Amino acid sequence: MTPRFFAVSSYKGDKVWYDRCNFSAQLVHCVLINYPAEEEHAWDDVVTRISLSLKGK
Repeated sequence: MTPRFFAVSSYKGDKVWYDRCNFSAQLVHCVLINYPAEEEHAWDDVVTRISLSLKGK
């Protein structure tokens, strides 16, 4: 966690969930992604690209 964003990732059953929220001014921009744990490595690059594309204004 930083003053500008937080990111959390965990397992729930057979799923991985990833949540990232960016803070800007009075707004919060978030993305929540759930995917099968058995596909975790296949999703790594996708989740990273989505996470880094999330920007506040």
